[in-house]
Amino acid sequence: MMDNRISKKLTFFSLVFSIGMTLYHSMGPIGAGEIVCNSGVEEFLSAGVDNLRAILGSAAMHYFFFTSAFLLYYNIDDSNWKRKVSSRMMSLGIPYLVWNLPLIIIQLIKNKDIFNIRLLVSRVALYPFIGPSWYLLGLLVLLINVPIYMYINKTGGGAKVHAVICILIILINQYLANLDIYILSADFSEWVPKLIGYVPTYFFGVYCGLCCAEYYTNLVNNKLILVAMFGTSLFTMMKGSGNSVICILFVFSCWYLSDYFIDRINTDKFIFKCSFPIFMGHDLILCQLSFVFSKLGQIRGYFLLPLYIVITLFAVGIIYILMIALDRYCPKVLRMITGSRFYRK
Repeated sequence: MMDNRISKKLTFFSLVFSIGMTLYHSMGPIGAGEIVCNSGVEEFLSAGVDNLRAILGSAAMHYFFFTSAFLLYYNIDDSNWKRKVSSRMMSLGIPYLVWNLPLIIIQLIKNKDIFNIRLLVSRVALYPFIGPSWYLLGLLVLLINVPIYMYINKTGGGAKVHAVICILIILINQYLANLDIYILSADFSEWVPKLIGYVPTYFFGVYCGLCCAEYYTNLVNNKLILVAMFGTSLFTMMKGSGNSVICILFVFSCWYLSDYFIDRINTDKFIFKCSFPIFMGHDLILCQLSFVFSKLGQIRGYFLLPLYIVITLFAVGIIYILMIALDRYCPKVLRMITGSRFYRK
């Protein structure tokens, strides 16, 4: 069992990085207009703001993949792995269908393809309608690794042998990806290349959950090292040269630095229960805003940061209000769309 501090940190960063993903995708509506920079200073500020937005989006996905793997493999053994896999399938599969199936059906009705069962199945299985839900589909695919690990563990291989196999899979996958050839064909959708990009982070989470959980759960006392790790990784990503390793360092430094303030944050507030709906639902709201910004014409570079913040707060606020209404009037629906994550009993 995780202690209370770890649970608070997981809850806190789930919200922070869900809002970070919203900020990252807020470029969608703004990009529908024309961004104009009339000076070097304005261009510099615009590029800096855009890099910061990209950092939050990249760090968020690395955090989610790492944490999902870590929690699944933390204390996993022969007695509980089937229960863990079953629970994970339910918490991923139900919200994936609830968020995507109705919209896919509506689209098929518009295209007069509603009676094409093969097309319906392929759209549900391969083409997520809600943009961020590719992450849920990717995690479902990665569950196939659990029985592989349990088999290796049962035959005496253990976590280290499994780690070597995972590294080989990552290297082969990345090599083929550079050749535009994927073990899982990328022809049918955009989400497979995205998933491949985060596979190293996921398997790093697997390894940490199996072999070195104490490094994730214990406080690193050297604040100077943490600040140096945070500053170096942030600067590297701001320069546009970040990769999976740099993003993981950034996430880890944020995680450990939070030990100095997490006890002062009340993660029982309802807003912290809205992280998953914010992650899943922000894209729908931002898509509607694109039409508005397409009518605004030119947007000065000086205004990018305020616009990003306003758009993000608007999307988060709308979802927060809807979650309050669902919690009060339709709690069963809230449980379905969140996969029973953070709902009030």
